[in-house]
Amino acid sequence: MSIVNEMRSRPGGSQSKGGGMMTMLVIVLLLLGVGGGAGYYLTRPAVPGPGVPVDVSGVRIGDPVAAAVFSQCVATRRMPRITSNAAVALYIRDHAIDLSDCAFQAEPGALCNADNRGFAVESAIAMINHTDPRVEAKSTSRNAAHIMLVRERVITAIGRRVGQGELVARDFGQYPPASLKAALATPATVDSCAKKTG
Repeated sequence: MSIVNEMRSRPGGSQSKGGGMMTMLVIVLLLLGVGGGAGYYLTRPAVPGPGVPVDVSGVRIGDPVAAAVFSQCVATRRMPRITSNAAVALYIRDHAIDLSDCAFQAEPGALCNADNRGFAVESAIAMINHTDPRVEAKSTSRNAAHIMLVRERVITAIGRRVGQGELVARDFGQYPPASLKAALATPATVDSCAKKTG
């Protein structure tokens, strides 16, 4: 008797062969299913992350001179009074660190007003332009340390205001400062200005 015939004559020999084929078939089907699922996952279209649409239509940036937050900052920080509206841009540039720090400490929703938003954005850009060379120089003086602390606080606040829907990247112009790239990419989780005007 040959070995094949002997195996066939044993009880359960044919069943184990059929059972082995069935197991192999199940494994192949499982692998095909896993492979297909992985292929779909890797090639599926990108789905936008969580966030809410923020209305960016209309005039977003107003007149800094008319900003209530600007007047409040000048008063609360006991800064020199402005003598001419024509000199506001220069005034904001010269006092950008204090003004931007104050602007971004305004109450939530304050930057929903276009004038307040214009003032906050203008002071932030002036502050970043003023402090970028100090960052590159890695200055370690006490004054520089304070300035860098304010700078980081303002950049963090910008990201928070973007997340709240008070600011959008467009507010900072077509080419915003590179230092704000991460802050301006913060996903909006709420549009806190949706029911406000201005």
